[in-house]
Amino acid sequence: MDRTVIEGKVKQILGDVAGIDHTRIPFDAHIDDLEIESMNMLVLWESLERVFSIVVGDKDVGSLTDIAGIVDFIVAKQVPAAQPDRESTKSNPTRILDGSNYLGPDDIMFSDLEIGMHLTGRNNLAETPLLREIGHLRWQHMSAITGVPSKDVVDEEGERLYPTFFYVEVVFPPSRPMASYGENDHLTVVSTLRRFGLSMLDGEHYLYPAHWHESQKHPPSSPEQSLQEGVPYLHFSNSFVKQWRGAEWLKQSRPINPGFSRIREMAKPPDSYAILLQAKEKRPLFDVPDAYAPLTPGPLEFDYRIIPDRDLNAAGLLYFANYPMFLDIAERTLLSTAGELAFDESLLDRRTLVHRKSVYLSNATAKDVLTIKLQAWIENPFLIEHVDPATAPIRLLLNFEMYRQSDERLMLVSTARKIVMGQALGETNLLDRLQACVD
Repeated sequence: MDRTVIEGKVKQILGDVAGIDHTRIPFDAHIDDLEIESMNMLVLWESLERVFSIVVGDKDVGSLTDIAGIVDFIVAKQVPAAQPDRESTKSNPTRILDGSNYLGPDDIMFSDLEIGMHLTGRNNLAETPLLREIGHLRWQHMSAITGVPSKDVVDEEGERLYPTFFYVEVVFPPSRPMASYGENDHLTVVSTLRRFGLSMLDGEHYLYPAHWHESQKHPPSSPEQSLQEGVPYLHFSNSFVKQWRGAEWLKQSRPINPGFSRIREMAKPPDSYAILLQAKEKRPLFDVPDAYAPLTPGPLEFDYRIIPDRDLNAAGLLYFANYPMFLDIAERTLLSTAGELAFDESLLDRRTLVHRKSVYLSNATAKDVLTIKLQAWIENPFLIEHVDPATAPIRLLLNFEMYRQSDERLMLVSTARKIVMGQALGETNLLDRLQACVD
């Protein structure tokens, strides 16, 4: 390939990765000038391999510091990259993994799930235990396809890699929020799994009623179809990291285990990668509708001190499923003191999730303190001229940012839509106060 063509393609890839117009990138630009961080470097790495049919090793990445160096590297390395074993990515017959999980055609995993007390909180099914359960299914799914237990995933230097979560989305139909699911309800979790290169995993987990016929329990063509059918789903994206300087500094890498080529490949990074870039700019993941009134006068802050025996996993990392619990603790405290629109204990206990998007940006040590910033809004029926405001549901929108106090590093951006289940506005002391906001 001509060097000029390579230069043009490299600039276009850099523009896509950095989220900027590639025509404005000077040829002498340094990677640091483009504010390309570790996750972006993974996408750059995989994109260069895909476009130029080269292999970029872990040790090569450190030398890819500017456009000229990248072009020189590509010119020197233009040999065909190793291709996945195509035979191994074909649809497989049904394969039983254990008593409650099996792999079906196209490596879709089906899992039986009963909602026991361990999955519940103050108001039936709870978010943190659900994430723990579905996160475990993600690792089972990965291991079933690759043949590699999670503890044996390593990079080319033989160092242990952790498939951490960088994006989590939890979506329940508005008519059936999370608290609609209670003890002893039975579900079939239908899970998909795919990869971008060898550095990212992506997939959904659909929560079908167990009593539905088997022909009805299959991945829908779109998330919208899932909600139309009344089926909740969780969307998870993972990247691979190793501990560099303890839990507070994690270095991106990718597994060398050959079995990962069996996972179905994506042609481009998952949509969650674009959401990650948005979150790094501290932009809310949901827009605030015009009909919502502020519950808080601005961002409120809550400090959470990490409890090692509860909050950390065996790797010494804050467990991803616990992050929403930290947010809920802050939310309960701050909403109970939100001035004229403060929530009493009964309302706080009835909160339940409809939709949350979360982007995970970093971790923390056991000795750190987390600062959680919250802004909250409530739907005001008087702003939409509701026919009977007293019967209006209580809908909330909550924006979160979470930082570690040791260096003020942003750890999480999250936005949630919730409702107060089983209680209308007219049954609370909020209705008159919301009307006063309009008058």
